[in-house]
Amino acid sequence: MPRQEASPLRRGWTTGACAAAAARAAFAALLTGEFPDPVSIRLPRAQRPSFALALAESNGTVARAGIVKDAGDDPDVTHGATIIAEVAWARPGAGIAFAAGEGVGTVTRPGL
Repeated sequence: MPRQEASPLRRGWTTGACAAAAARAAFAALLTGEFPDPVSIRLPRAQRPSFALALAESNGTVARAGIVKDAGDDPDVTHGATIIAEVAWARPGAGIAFAAGEGVGTVTRPGL
């Protein structure tokens, strides 16, 4: 039997890359009133992938954007999940705050 050539694996994106793209789209919508679609992010080694939006909601003070995660050929349990970022204006001087949303774990013990 002839040996078959292995095809290259299809590239996917990390949950973090999808979250960064969703956050960028939500923030752009909060600033301008428009969601960039597709939205691109800059990665190490000069990569600039673009992501299509699966969710785009805004009321002027809060914007939510979502990206459907494509893990490529990686057997990732989050493949197909919608990664959502919500961005809202805080009171002046409050700075920036990050909070875990539904489905996001929080480390509560040292060493994890």
